[in-house]
Amino acid sequence: MNVKKFSSDFFYTCGAHAIINAIQHLFVFPWINKVSGPETAGRILACLSIVYIFSTTFGVGITSVRLVQDRKGTGRNGDYLCIMGIGSILLIFVAILAKHFDFDPQVNLFWFALLSILNMIRIYGEVDFRENLHFSKYFVYYVLITIGYAIGVFVYKVTGNWTHIFLVGELLAIIMLIFRKMVFLPSLPSDKFLFLTKAVFLIYLSTIMVQIVTSGDRLIIKYFLDDRTVTVYSSLSLAAKMANMVIFPLGTLLLSYLTAKTIPHTKKWFFKVSASWIGLCLCALAGTLIVAPIYVKLFYPNLYEDIAGLNLIVNLGLVMAMIGFLFRTYLIAISNATVVFLFELVFTIVHLSLALLLTYKHGMIGYAWAVIIGRGSRMIFGAFLTLFYVNKAERASGQ
Repeated sequence: MNVKKFSSDFFYTCGAHAIINAIQHLFVFPWINKVSGPETAGRILACLSIVYIFSTTFGVGITSVRLVQDRKGTGRNGDYLCIMGIGSILLIFVAILAKHFDFDPQVNLFWFALLSILNMIRIYGEVDFRENLHFSKYFVYYVLITIGYAIGVFVYKVTGNWTHIFLVGELLAIIMLIFRKMVFLPSLPSDKFLFLTKAVFLIYLSTIMVQIVTSGDRLIIKYFLDDRTVTVYSSLSLAAKMANMVIFPLGTLLLSYLTAKTIPHTKKWFFKVSASWIGLCLCALAGTLIVAPIYVKLFYPNLYEDIAGLNLIVNLGLVMAMIGFLFRTYLIAISNATVVFLFELVFTIVHLSLALLLTYKHGMIGYAWAVIIGRGSRMIFGAFLTLFYVNKAERASGQ
């Protein structure tokens, strides 16, 4: 593996996610909290959780499958374009349900559905850069999204429709994809269409379960508590999620290198990667515990008194999730979609059971403890399961 190239790609990937998170959490949401109050910010955060759970995950599912299958010469553009068409129908249905259950009475159904579809397309578009390891262009892709969000705030001031903030960013990124043409070149589906569709939906369902755990916090807290508490929890957990700006792109990069076998599928490399990953996550935890209360004090001063006694228990569970993300990434690359799906299914049931019960009984503190117990058990089991598949891959290759 070329360490210099990996370091450069990591810088671009991390920078891409840093700028998009910075514009959202240092500008967009603090501004909404200031001008409209924490209740409005909480409603928007809950609605965006729906987008992340159902839309972002569909894009991730298609991208993950294509990264693996293109290396094997399986499938073509037409397969993935048809799968995105199926996804669009599904996302329209989800938008209708969200409107029916009144997550935000002011959100417009058309614009919310459009945001979900464009978000899926934009996430899938990342395959253009990840497959060929063009991470400098991946960075430019995210710069365009960030510029779009900044422009979108001014559009929101005129229209009063919060979805316009994020729609502008998605559109600018997709325009770049249209000019590059790669992912939108038309073709007929191949004879592997049904196989690829099944693989995408298995990864999609497993990724939904991941997002239910990571983004569903807002929905559970909104349902059992209130919109203000959603903003309190989101602001306190933001430092850990900002630390995830390093972890998530590292996972993105790791999957690309694992599928290309630039990182060998051996126990030696698995232990090297794991030690580095866990060390990075522990540093993230230490930094998070310092930064989180400072961030709330500076950007959400009206909520500072609400976070007393919550810093450690909220952020510990989130850092456990960062460690567990390593094992999920490995499993996608070296096992199969069914294994990933079953793994996520078991621990999503564990997490939701704990979260619903403990939040109902103990409020936000109960939810935080549910995250610690659920993600801690997922992290430990994931490590052993991944090691099993790494050992199997190593024996198969004779390394």
